[in-house]
This record gives sequence, C-alpha cells and structure tokens, in this order.
Amino acid sequence: KGTSSVHSILKRHIHNEYHEWLQRSGDSTNDDHDIPSKFSTVPHICFGFYADQFQPTGRQAIPNLIHRWLSPRVLAYWYMYGGYRTSRGDILLKVKGSRDDIERLVKALKLKSLDFRVKQKGRVFWLGFLGSNSTCFWRLIEPYI
Repeated sequence: KGTSSVHSILKRHIHNEYHEWLQRSGDSTNDDHDIPSKFSTVPHICFGFYADQFQPTGRQAIPNLIHRWLSPRVLAYWYMYGGYRTSRGDILLKVKGSRDDIERLVKALKLKSLDFRVKQKGRVFWLGFLGSNSTCFWRLIEPYI
C-alpha cells in the first residue's frame, strides 16, 4: 500500500493540509516533495474527543458514532489508505476490528444504501463492492480521489 499511487496522493494531501499538526516519525522521504514516509499528529487536547472515540479502551475500535462520519470524502480516504481495485474492477476495503465493530460499520454503510459483501481472513475483514456495486461506490468517492 505504501507505494500505490492513490496512497501517495492521500499521504501528500494529508501532509499538505495538516502539516502544522504533524510530526515526522522517520527521516526518509518518499519523493522530491519532502513528504516524510511516516508521520503522526502531535499530541494536543483538540484530538482528545477523537482519541476517545477511536481508542476508547486504549485499543483501536470502530466508533459508536461512525454512522455520522462516513461521508464520501472519508470513504475515499479509506479507499486510498486501505483499499484497492481488483483486476476485475471490484473494490475491496480492509478493516480491522471486533465483530461488534464490523457489525456497527456494516449497519452504517447499509444506511447509505451501499451494497457489499464482508469476508473475514484472520483478524482482518474485507468489504467487497462487486460488479455494479463497485461502480456505484466509485462514483461516490471519485470526486475526492
């Protein structure tokens, strides 16, 4: 994922938009634009609410409020970070979480009239937008890619 073009576009976008809030996690850069290969947000009280939502017990979780935050832009960022398009044109999104987390996420996506399949491989879940459903998903996120 680190070398894919959409992942690089997302990384550049996040770095350009939020560079004041980012700290480098490594010394190397990916390209001539001086974007570090890894970065994270600086600790700040402004992020406390989101930290409590995404890591309520100190472990990563799908927030209870996820249904409020799954905008087309957020879905595009998710695709650029943890998704890909297969050679058949299907779109797969990777997500980690508990069964309860995944059920909450599936319910939120279904409320947006998105149709997909869920497969589990070990501790990772894959959401698959297949056939015409991948076309619908792509039309939703394409303006943000």
